Amino acid sequence: MAGLRISQALARHRPRFWGTFFAGMLFLSCQDAATLRAQPEGTPPEPPPAKGAAATPGERPNRKPVDPLVEIIRSLTADQKNQLMENIKAWQQISPDLKQALRNRDSLLRKKFKDEVDAALGDTPLSAEQRTAFEDRYRDERKKIDLGLRAELESRRKAALDEVVQRLKKTLTAPAGTEPTPTPAR
Repeated sequence: MAGLRISQALARHRPRFWGTFFAGMLFLSCQDAATLRAQPEGTPPEPPPAKGAAATPGERPNRKPVDPLVEIIRSLTADQKNQLMENIKAWQQISPDLKQALRNRDSLLRKKFKDEVDAALGDTPLSAEQRTAFEDRYRDERKKIDLGLRAELESRRKAALDEVVQRLKKTLTAPAGTEPTPTPAR
């Protein structure tokens, strides 16, 4: 059941997110999970103390810097945190073979995306920052195109299915004295 929930969720979301999500979740400890539940909703995380600045009595000068993933998790709402915990539990319950298959799928999709970006750029000289910006914008624009194509395909499928349903109803509800005509094979 949990494996099914994970695979359904993966079908709805981008592989880049899930690869990062699962990698981050593997490193969360039980203590971090308990901290998530205790964090009040909407409370911003405390910024780390500035380097070189003198510590005030309320600050802890030896405090380790907070991992960005933990900061993101702390900024989630209570419902989002509960959903995150359910996802973590579901991930822990799926088999190692399925986990490996999901990781392999993610790495294959990342490689395919990188190859597409490389092909799109060709010999265009870009700095690392420019390349990252190009990848981000390419990903966003590609997502818009894919969503539009999916919506168009779904509307065409619905129209075709409505036509099939009407034709089947007509042929199958023919009067008893007549034989229904066979449907043409496609």
